[in-house]
Amino acid sequence: MKKIEVEGHSGCYIDIKKNKDILVIDKYTKNEKYIPRLKAQFDKQLSAAKTNITKNIVVPKIINSDETWPGEYHGIMEYVYGKNFVSFFEYADKMIIDKFISTICEYVRNEIESSICVAEYETDELYKKWMSVKKNMMNIYKNDSPYYSSIMKIIERCDEIFKPVMKFENFYVGKCHGDLTFSNIIFRDNEFALIDFLDSFIESPIIDIVKLRQDTKYKWSTLMYNSKEYDKTRYDMICKYIDEQLDINFSKYSFYKDSYAIFQLMNFLRIVQYAKKDSVTIYLIDTINNILNEKF
Repeated sequence: MKKIEVEGHSGCYIDIKKNKDILVIDKYTKNEKYIPRLKAQFDKQLSAAKTNITKNIVVPKIINSDETWPGEYHGIMEYVYGKNFVSFFEYADKMIIDKFISTICEYVRNEIESSICVAEYETDELYKKWMSVKKNMMNIYKNDSPYYSSIMKIIERCDEIFKPVMKFENFYVGKCHGDLTFSNIIFRDNEFALIDFLDSFIESPIIDIVKLRQDTKYKWSTLMYNSKEYDKTRYDMICKYIDEQLDINFSKYSFYKDSYAIFQLMNFLRIVQYAKKDSVTIYLIDTINNILNEKF
């Protein structure tokens, strides 16, 4: 058995293994505290692989998942080959881009149709998430940090936004990928494979719309893209076009118009606590302030 080891995020590792003539991916964690979360992610991917009904969307099959050794949890899934988002958009024409838009919108619409619409949805999950994120931000960015003043201003403004109980009308709860960013989509000629499903503090299709626009409007995944040799002007134009189409497609839902801004704000707030590079921290502070100034 040949193996390529790649260190993953969130306490996980990824091994790409060749077992006989078949490539498989072994995603695992040695962090006992993370095991329940990784189990939940594999359960979500397993369910999605069984129930996916969206044309041109595939989900890698889970071959096996268990606690192979004490304190370790492994999940073996099929390896799916394709292009990353930058390579795909570098050569995609408008017809192919439109196909991607229609496919991903249909996927989210299927999530919406499979979820439950609550006429008046009350939740304290956003407030609890904010209190957790706020605590972590204050622990990380002490008064000797160059970002202390900026972070404290953000906290002050967000304290006014996130309330103990928040209400949304016609809100959908039930299904979402959880981390539907470009970096978790494998782009192929005739279909798109979804990987790295993630458990979310609220299981709602709004999370997937937020994650998609995290890339189309805010270009998040390009921060993680190592190669700088691509046409950024072309990429930005494509992202702008996709973002406009996403907004048009989902604006017909009142829950999207009502809740998108605050969930996008929370999405970037929760990333701040994991930022390791100054460039990422600066990007996040600027993006959060832009959202606050535009939407609140």
